[in-house]
Amino acid sequence: MRLKAVGLASWNNDTALAKLKTPKGCVSYVAIEADQTQANCRNVGTYFLLELAKLRDEFPNLVGDVRGKGLMIGVELVSDPETRAPLAPADVLAIWEQCKDMGVLYGKGGFFGNVFRIKPPMCITKSDVDFAVAVLRKSIVSFLEK
Repeated sequence: MRLKAVGLASWNNDTALAKLKTPKGCVSYVAIEADQTQANCRNVGTYFLLELAKLRDEFPNLVGDVRGKGLMIGVELVSDPETRAPLAPADVLAIWEQCKDMGVLYGKGGFFGNVFRIKPPMCITKSDVDFAVAVLRKSIVSFLEK
C-alpha cells in the first residue's frame, strides 16, 4: 500500500493528504485500490478518447480537436477546421442542450466556451461511454441537419 511511503512529517503539514488522515479517508483509499479504480480510469479514458476521435474524423468540419488524459477530456467545436475558429456560442448551446435533453451532461469551457469538458465519475463503464458518444453524435447530426 502506498500510504506507507508517506513520512509522518509530511502528514502533519500536507493538507492535500488531510482526508487520508481520517478513518473514512483511509477506507476510501483502500476501496479505490481494491476496486482498481485508477486502472479503470486509464482503460475507459483511453477508450473514450478513441471513440471521440472517431467522432472527430466523422465530423471534421465541426469537431476540431479531442484532447485529454484519463477521464479528463475536452472536445473542441469549431466553425472552420482550417483556422479552428470557435463555433458560435448559440450553436454550442444548441448541441449542449440536445445532449442534456437526452440525458448526458457535458461541462462547457474554453476561452470562447466552445469546448465540452468531459469529467465523468471514476466508476464509468465502456457502455456508459458508448451511450455518451452516441448522444453527442446524434446531437451533432441533428445540428448539422438544421
